Amino acid sequence: MIDGFGGAREMTNYLLDLGHRRIAVITGGEKNLESEERLRGFRTALIERHFTPLRTLEFKGNFTEISGYEAV
Repeated sequence: MIDGFGGAREMTNYLLDLGHRRIAVITGGEKNLESEERLRGFRTALIERHFTPLRTLEFKGNFTEISGYEAV
């Protein structure tokens, strides 16, 4: 099993520990459980560290290289 929630939470905390404050995320396809869990982990880490998740830093993708490129 993959822990998408825990992995995204840990990754976000790592970036916050490095001093980053405006962290963006690229999600996967809609109604994709793994993508939803990663986004939940990302948002949870921000909230736990007293940051407000900004929807303007959340971009839709579909787990392809081109969708990541376009989101960036």
